Amino acid sequence: MNIESKGFVLHTRPYKETSFLVDIFSENHGRVRCVAKGYRRSTSRQRAESLSLFVPYNFTWRGKNDLKTLVNAETCEMNLSLSGERLFVGLYVNELLYNLLAIYDPSKEIYAGYFELVNFLGTSARYNGKLRCFELLLLEYLGYGLVLDIEYESGNTIELEKKYEYLHGYGLSPFESQSENRDVYVGADLLAIQDQRFDDIHIEKVARRLIRSAIDYQLDGKLLNSRKLYQQYLASTKSDSNIGQC
Repeated sequence: MNIESKGFVLHTRPYKETSFLVDIFSENHGRVRCVAKGYRRSTSRQRAESLSLFVPYNFTWRGKNDLKTLVNAETCEMNLSLSGERLFVGLYVNELLYNLLAIYDPSKEIYAGYFELVNFLGTSARYNGKLRCFELLLLEYLGYGLVLDIEYESGNTIELEKKYEYLHGYGLSPFESQSENRDVYVGADLLAIQDQRFDDIHIEKVARRLIRSAIDYQLDGKLLNSRKLYQQYLASTKSDSNIGQC
């Protein structure tokens, strides 16, 4: 029985002599792993090139096991051409979904957020706030949404001028250590992050630091290739104006 769904390619890698393993992020079925049989043959070059990132497809697959067989991948809209740092942001988001989403766990909310973000990256508008919002949405979906208005232990509402640290797996705790190597956040900034006031450059930068630490906690030591590639890109362009966006 064939199954059809809209979706995006998250990741591909060679499989055996003539095929690819393809991870798809689908609208109706979540992350799906397929074998694209014969897609690496020279006579199938057009089909192999069709498995592009950041392109919405109508996918068809079949199979009863966890590893499905890709039957067809047909683009349903025009390609988005991501370049420069926007390309690396896209790769970063794909890598997050690949590493953090379970197989066959559908979420139309995450799919809609991804679709919106990818399309936004294809424009010239400033994307930082959109990226932070998507990261927060993903953390919430994973069951690790950030609670930024109360202290986890006492239940007290946070104070605007008070300093806090975020203990992952628990929540906010008053900062009492004298160590300068701990991440510290001011109450007013935390409330602004909760309200997603990312048009404020200062708030967006603080959010980036907090959210990155939360995502790293979820990755449990897994290093992201997209971050490494992004740092290499910044070094090659001799630019650090946007360092740490992902």
